[in-house]
Amino acid sequence: MVLQTGFDEISSLSVKQLCTTLEVDFYGERAKDYGGPRKEFFALILREIKEKYFGDTLKEHLSEEYYLVGVILALSMLQNGKLAQFLADDVRQRLFDIEDETPCIAKLKDGLMTLGIHQLCMELPTMQYLFQPNTSSALTINKLKSLLTPTFSETGTNSRRFEGEIFALFLKYLREVSSGRRGNITLNDILQFVTGAEDEPVLGFRITPSVEFVEMTQSYLPTANTCINRLTLPRPTIEQQLLPTRQMYDLYDLAFSNRFFGNV
Repeated sequence: MVLQTGFDEISSLSVKQLCTTLEVDFYGERAKDYGGPRKEFFALILREIKEKYFGDTLKEHLSEEYYLVGVILALSMLQNGKLAQFLADDVRQRLFDIEDETPCIAKLKDGLMTLGIHQLCMELPTMQYLFQPNTSSALTINKLKSLLTPTFSETGTNSRRFEGEIFALFLKYLREVSSGRRGNITLNDILQFVTGAEDEPVLGFRITPSVEFVEMTQSYLPTANTCINRLTLPRPTIEQQLLPTRQMYDLYDLAFSNRFFGNV
């Protein structure tokens, strides 16, 4: 769905329009795009592009479609989206080989050239590393903890005590996720829930991700504002105590496995 819709929308844009910042709207969601939905869109469409066009071999019978693939890879790079770090070594080498004009590679080059990415990589070969798999940037619990900066109330207040209580539980939950004890939930899922991006951008986040605390009124379910990279954790109060740890973890699983709870 995202792939076909993305192709339809992007193919209708002129080169001049492609040079402006895209504004992304997801069907069924009422949200103004200040960056979060756009990052989520690029993460989703690049995942589908990888599966469909970059398997064991390039799909020669789909060669015409590689032009739009190239355009989308370039757009994602330029608009703070996910990098295309899934190209096989031989594809990456052929992409920057001026003599390789096989159909898929030629169309892919044309797409990247539309926004100047291919020309830049040829002029400055060190830029080509952006297409290389970067296993050293794997998200760790310490990295995620350093990215998510909590905003606490004044020391000594009841609010500060309750905030510390919920944040300590959240950190324990991160350790559960990091060790693989929360099913399919990953640290990248949590980062994407908060920011719309499952990986930290090469140049970092323009707005530092943060954690905000609010009094629990109806639920301990976390929410997020991906436009400002903020995670909101409901905290206990004098009247409302924390649920048992297992129930709290189940609520966190529900939130971080479903982007609906990220208020983008």
